[in-house]
Amino acid sequence: MWDQPVYENTAIEWVRQQFKNRQITLIKGDSAKTVPQFQGKCDIIHIDGAHHTYSPKMDMKNMARVASINNLLLMDDCSKSWPAVLKGVEYLKTNNLLDNLKMHVPEGWIYRGAQKGWCIGSYKVKNQAKHIPKSFTFLDKTFCTPSWHGHNCEVYSSKACSKLSDECFYSNVTGTLSVSCERWHGAQSVEQITWDKRVTSTDRNEAHAKSFNYYQSLPQHLGNIIEIGAGPFTQAQTIVHGKTATSITLIEPMAFHYMTNVKRCFYKNGTFGNLPTTILSIPAEELSNIRKFDTLIMINVIEHVYDAISILNSAINLIKENGLFIWHERLWDDYLGVASSVNDREFQLHPVHIKYVIAKLVMSMFDENYISWDTEELRRLKNQGVYFIGRKRNIVAKIKVPQHPPCFEGGHGTQSVIFFLSNTNSTEKNISRSTDVS
Repeated sequence: MWDQPVYENTAIEWVRQQFKNRQITLIKGDSAKTVPQFQGKCDIIHIDGAHHTYSPKMDMKNMARVASINNLLLMDDCSKSWPAVLKGVEYLKTNNLLDNLKMHVPEGWIYRGAQKGWCIGSYKVKNQAKHIPKSFTFLDKTFCTPSWHGHNCEVYSSKACSKLSDECFYSNVTGTLSVSCERWHGAQSVEQITWDKRVTSTDRNEAHAKSFNYYQSLPQHLGNIIEIGAGPFTQAQTIVHGKTATSITLIEPMAFHYMTNVKRCFYKNGTFGNLPTTILSIPAEELSNIRKFDTLIMINVIEHVYDAISILNSAINLIKENGLFIWHERLWDDYLGVASSVNDREFQLHPVHIKYVIAKLVMSMFDENYISWDTEELRRLKNQGVYFIGRKRNIVAKIKVPQHPPCFEGGHGTQSVIFFLSNTNSTEKNISRSTDVS
């Protein structure tokens, strides 16, 4: 009777009798297809599907996505008579998807030669504040979010993350565009230790300058400049050399740490030469469109962030019409979201890896002044990438992306936003303000 409609019809009729005041909907079909398309959350989950090969594991993985914060999980035939069911349970345990689970195997309860048994517990549910949509739109092009595939993003297939894998964040079309705050903080810690120990005053500035043909395509005056992801040394110090500017704003989440702990931090005293200087010690993802700038610098930044699309969108919006965008990023079309080894420093330092398709969309918003896909520095690193300078076009493109929760936390649950303003024409050369935002 298990493969006959009478089974499901009898079951649904019994449920309707027990809950007469509830609207009960029966969704028929292959659970490998119907469950991934389900958009709600479930308080009670009973898994009693196919018991062979990969089916139990697939059902258990898919149901984990729809579990509510206070869910009850029931699994049928959870006994040694059904190895595939136990393999599915082991998968949930290995990937830390279970909050608790107890196995109940009544002695002597045999049905059709198989020992009956049940597992009762709950799924572990993390941060269920917002539903993640199947797709997002960036600069008029729609992509599937990680774990969703197919022409209309209708197929769900998830992979777990680990210390050596970012596969849960990865898409084979766009790359790894965003990661969890935990993953990002881990990478920032490695970055912090790196610069605390090194005795240098630049971060490959000469190699980047050579890749940009020493910025010969730039005008003499750069106006109001903003550099996103300034690091401890900035790329602006090389770009501005021999040119003029009106002011500079530096965005760097670890700016305060660098100023305190990195001996040769370029803006250690809160100034950038004689330019009026603003330093914001916050992630660029949390930067509002404070004003428009004539020149925006973003060199080797995206791979260090936690939400690439948010920053790329902000970068585009922060530039005035006909303003300059000086951009370099490595591109990862061959990257699969997995570390090469436990000592893979590239993986430890760089959580985000964008693919060529994203870079092309970004550059479509600008008229090209300079571009190079093949430089001595890229060959040295054995990487693909782009060095690009463009002027902002007067076009508007659609963007609809899920909002990433903020990752920046200062001491004791506060955010420290540090502003350093300097101006040689001021009565006081250096003015500093420190603001804590809860």
